[in-house]
Amino acid sequence: MPLSALFFSLLEASNNFYFFYFFLSIILLAIGTYTDFRERIISNKLTYSMIFFGIALHAIHSYLLNDYSIIIIAAIVTIATFVGAYFFWKLGVWAGGDVKAFTALAALNPVNYAFLGKFFGINSELLSSIEFPIFPLTLFIFSIFAMLPYGALLGVNGLRTKKELRQKIFGDFKAKAFQSVKFSGAIIGLSQALQLMNLTQLLLLPLIIILGLIRGKIQLVIAILLFLFGVFSGGINALIQFILLLAFFMVFYAILKLFSLSRSEVLKKEAKIGELEEGMIPAFSYYEAEGEIKRIGPLQMGKLLKYIRSNNLALLLESLNPKGRQIISHRKAAGLSMEEIGELKKLAEEKRIEQSIAVKLSAPMIPAVFIAFIALSFVGDLLWNILF
Repeated sequence: MPLSALFFSLLEASNNFYFFYFFLSIILLAIGTYTDFRERIISNKLTYSMIFFGIALHAIHSYLLNDYSIIIIAAIVTIATFVGAYFFWKLGVWAGGDVKAFTALAALNPVNYAFLGKFFGINSELLSSIEFPIFPLTLFIFSIFAMLPYGALLGVNGLRTKKELRQKIFGDFKAKAFQSVKFSGAIIGLSQALQLMNLTQLLLLPLIIILGLIRGKIQLVIAILLFLFGVFSGGINALIQFILLLAFFMVFYAILKLFSLSRSEVLKKEAKIGELEEGMIPAFSYYEAEGEIKRIGPLQMGKLLKYIRSNNLALLLESLNPKGRQIISHRKAAGLSMEEIGELKKLAEEKRIEQSIAVKLSAPMIPAVFIAFIALSFVGDLLWNILF
């Protein structure tokens, strides 16, 4: 048998295509994780070759099965992923290597093939009832969640070395515990009320948002009444649900707070203007307006909620789009250019800015993508099956 015919036969047998899609994805993510940790670089040769293999294998797959929708879907998803990732790059959210890595994963996995789930015989209607050709979007969502524990560990390390941060975090944690008790009680009561009225539980979210917009003692009174109603109508089960919900909120808040801490405090250092290097990411943006230099930081969730509650749209828009000429931006994942560093040096010599600026110590993204990919290879389209 000719070698080419043997190759096609091997690929066609026993769904070996799915093995190759998974195996090549693992190679990409394993090497990418190593280089991302070590040098914050993902090789162009690696990503470009994986894009080629992904499209080529799907073309062969289509030919052997006489189903050209396979290659068409692969091509469309790959192009759409590149466009979306490129948009994030233009916004300064992603680095160029992340764009190419996601595009390569899209070429290899336009849909979630759930290779590990099938290999280990995990059969469930919830896991595999549908397959959407939007795997890169699912991977992106799961990657964000995978970043949370990694960032939380960095936050824990920061608490270990900085006493003032520990005091701040514990103070915030006490305040958030009180809020969690209120909203857990309100959710139990509202859930029981919706159930008694035969209404969908999807109404919980807008009702809780409305309750969150109410301020002061009125909010507390409403939460207490809802909690008492929930326990009265639901009994011991409602009380158990309240405890579990409260525990979930507190654990989730702790992880989220530690993740936020790692980004705002731990993964940041002061760097002298004269020692800045191309690619360093500033922690703040600098704008020049009416001859003055203004330093503007990232819009924190607390400030965003404050602007919404106070209906202060003007300040919100100014935070998102400051007036004046932008000198440097903290949103650029590509970091500082040599031209921007030169302008900062000039401004520092003129004493219009400080002699040092805060720069981010960015956390590598590909390790989180690796974790998310493995999880999705087990659970399939779980997220979309739950939603739809």
